Amino acid sequence: RNFQKIPAPLVRKVRSPQLTVLGYHRIADQCSQDYFGYKGIASTTLADFIRQLQYIKKYCNPISIEDLRNCLRHGQALPKNAILLTFDDGYHDNFAASQTMDSFGIKGTFFIPTGFVGGHKTFPWDFATHAILRSSRSGPIDLPNIGLENLDGNRQKIIDHCVENLKDNNGESEARILSELAKALDGPEISRAPAGLYMTWDQLADLHRRGHAIAPHTVNHPSMTAISKETAIHELAHSKAEIERRHLGPADCFAYPYGRRSDHSLEIETLLRDQNYLMAFTGFGGFSSSAELKQHPFAIQRVMISNCHELNDFKIKIAWG
Repeated sequence: RNFQKIPAPLVRKVRSPQLTVLGYHRIADQCSQDYFGYKGIASTTLADFIRQLQYIKKYCNPISIEDLRNCLRHGQALPKNAILLTFDDGYHDNFAASQTMDSFGIKGTFFIPTGFVGGHKTFPWDFATHAILRSSRSGPIDLPNIGLENLDGNRQKIIDHCVENLKDNNGESEARILSELAKALDGPEISRAPAGLYMTWDQLADLHRRGHAIAPHTVNHPSMTAISKETAIHELAHSKAEIERRHLGPADCFAYPYGRRSDHSLEIETLLRDQNYLMAFTGFGGFSSSAELKQHPFAIQRVMISNCHELNDFKIKIAWG
């Protein structure tokens, strides 16, 4: 009952879970003027990330995806307080994060939706954010597919609600809904992300040379359970093949887009096995024991880091999940 009063380092020592996987998205200051897109995926700032790395280096044992691969394939034991850092979506600010990690000797795994690398496609959450924030419209609006009924009130809360609803659409309906959103807001269709929003293939190759792992996160970032079996196979096979074609390492680990319980299924696990994946990561849960890793390698839990700036909040997050 009083466990939350115990210092976080001691909790980790007592519990010593077999593995803690941290999931990050953007390492950026969402309040800066040049920040583009949805604030909800800003995990932390680079300055706060450095403080988190200092804590990890002092109290945990950072591992690489290769260590986990050897654990799953060969039964190699992981160290106590093992922790793995992962990053989703391939935003450019992750590149600076990787350079910072190098100074601590920590290697990360970067899950990349290959259709966005170095390009101008816009993620739906960024598209919706940009459209709603820039619109001069107010009052009632009729877009029930994303729960948008009125533009009056706190726009960030309106955006959060819309983004959550967008997650449940497949790629085809998502494109149609976003087009309807742009028209309803009397604004231009935002078809191009700003230059430099995502890492390029050259930058990903640089990450790989420095010992970080590049892994598939599909091609187009759909919810895997919202698309057809044929489309799911395409997303898994083509993202894997593209990374391997560029000699960026064995692309045998996967992160489910959005990562909710509803985005994962036993059917998708079967498709992953069929495509020669070894493991897959969710966006929910907490810690994984050695038994859980062996029993459920395609549903490895992650502790997602979101809007985490206070070091004490981070300590509690990785101690309690």
